[in-house]
Amino acid sequence: MIKADELLVDEVPIHELEELRPLVVDAIERGTVGFAELARTLDEVEVTKEQVGELHAYLSEHGVAVLGADGRLLATPEGARVETAAEARKAAGRGDEAPRRPEI
Repeated sequence: MIKADELLVDEVPIHELEELRPLVVDAIERGTVGFAELARTLDEVEVTKEQVGELHAYLSEHGVAVLGADGRLLATPEGARVETAAEARKAAGRGDEAPRRPEI
């Protein structure tokens, strides 16, 4: 997650941009946001790849799930936590293995 002190002096956190604020507020109130709605809104604003990641992290932290056109979940806050845990296991050299029980 990007911390406020890591932002450039004139850079506003993406979730606070005037063009995105209504989308963010509605998404948090509903607990979901449609991928098409998200993409359409981001198309109207010039954002970097890092800012898109920051927005996804912000929405995830606030319990917002991203829905596809068919209404199915594309990304959920829980899914992001599971993915992060799997990445941490891989980084620790354990891969996707299940935790091992101690041998007696």
